[in-house]
Amino acid sequence: MKIRISPSAARAAGFVAVVAKVFLDNAVTAPSTHNGAWLCPLIALAPLIPWALCAEALRRRGGWRCGPLYAMLIAVILLDGAENLSAIAQSAGYLALDRVPVALLALPVCLALLWCLTRSANAVGYAAMLWTRLAPVLLVLVAALQFHRFRPDWLTPILGSGWRAIASGGVRTAGRALPCLALLLVADDAEEGKGPGLTVLLVIAAALGGLLLLLHLMMTPTPLRPTQWINRLDDLLTNGRAPLYTQLPMISAWYGGLLHLLLCEGFGAAALLQRLFPNLGGRLCAALAVAGLGIVCALRGTAGVADALSPWLYIAVALATAMTALASLWKGGRKPCA
Repeated sequence: MKIRISPSAARAAGFVAVVAKVFLDNAVTAPSTHNGAWLCPLIALAPLIPWALCAEALRRRGGWRCGPLYAMLIAVILLDGAENLSAIAQSAGYLALDRVPVALLALPVCLALLWCLTRSANAVGYAAMLWTRLAPVLLVLVAALQFHRFRPDWLTPILGSGWRAIASGGVRTAGRALPCLALLLVADDAEEGKGPGLTVLLVIAAALGGLLLLLHLMMTPTPLRPTQWINRLDDLLTNGRAPLYTQLPMISAWYGGLLHLLLCEGFGAAALLQRLFPNLGGRLCAALAVAGLGIVCALRGTAGVADALSPWLYIAVALATAMTALASLWKGGRKPCA
């Protein structure tokens, strides 16, 4: 079984995953920029677009000895994906199962992820295309029901903790979004698809993520002191200001986005693993990727590591990508990465 995905499906999957990731990161995981969190996705475009374009160019041209880059990306995906898996499990515990261990809540998610990864890879992108049609309906529905409860004055001060915190948050956001775009390196050239350009998609994804954060900030005042993860999720889903019937579309959007994000990163890890070891079957690579996510998630001591290292992870991956691209140019690009 060869793990393949068309460029159009890869772009669609990456688009939805980036939107989900920037919202999760700035609204719940690490809202360190306070009221300026909605600016972080826009600032993240500056470092993110060059890397994504370089990754696509590297895929088309072929590179030289891409193994180190693939290995680094797999490690980054496992570290980040484990936090996404933990977020899904904690969200399930938040709803009704707060006394069930996180590991048990993560197990059915891992089994579902494994089943999805063994299906047609393009289904990942086609599911994203479906989600792009469903998500705006949910967003408009929630915004319409909550419109008269928005408090624009809660957005002040607009810069939140200041430019330094926002700039740092932008680089952190770029580092957290990188794993979502790893599948750009493994798209199949033989199935080149048509659609919006990568730059356009990333700009729309950043704008949509910023809009979601803006709406969230107008519904929940920014706390003066840091709060726990579960409290921030509570502010998002049941903040006490919105009527209870708006929880269903919010929960649907929340879980749908997180599950797609995990699927996108799991597929990226499995596909890169097969590029690294071509003799491994696709199902074995999928099983190894899911097992890796589960093991890293079970190591609770790693919680928050990906967030703390995300700016440095971006710099490390960007340097590795640049060195791989330069090596490809130097050697003429005759040996493809895949």
